[in-house]
Amino acid sequence: MERSELGHPISSRVQKASNTLQIAGNVGFWLQLVLGVFAAALLLLSSAGLAGQGKSTTGTGLSLFCAAAGVVALAISVVLCFRYKRIAQLMRVLDGEQRPKKKNTLQLVKFGLLTNLAGISLAVLGAEAFVGIIWRKLSNVPQGASVYDTRELVTPNEILLVLANTHTILCHVVGLAITLWLLDRLNNE
Repeated sequence: MERSELGHPISSRVQKASNTLQIAGNVGFWLQLVLGVFAAALLLLSSAGLAGQGKSTTGTGLSLFCAAAGVVALAISVVLCFRYKRIAQLMRVLDGEQRPKKKNTLQLVKFGLLTNLAGISLAVLGAEAFVGIIWRKLSNVPQGASVYDTRELVTPNEILLVLANTHTILCHVVGLAITLWLLDRLNNE
């Protein structure tokens, strides 16, 4: 049986839970942080490009809002993964009276699950909305005709916004997988 820094013994069950939280926290934190920075950069580039075009496509506001909200939810998920690491450290340091309770830890992990579900839902909604806008623009261009009104063509910035949304979805899928694994492990310990 391992001892905490205060000299109190730590049960193997608590040690396993602490290790599980530490692993999930580290993996979730770094994967979502790296992927999230890329998603946020894509969103900033696409929104700056769309604003710089001077013309506004009807419905872009909803897609931009959903993409931004998805990135904010991703930032919350990254913070929660960092919190998992801190809880793991508290489980090793403090005695049994001051150690974080399993119920509170599971509630935090479930909040992380809800955060990722909300983020993925917003990102999917944003991507769907903008793909609909792109489809409408492309369906208005006659087959085989010369295009004289370039507003009807899809711009690279519009495709970049779809890519930002889909990349945010990927980040939340990673967060969901880690959180579900963490919930499974903590409930079985």
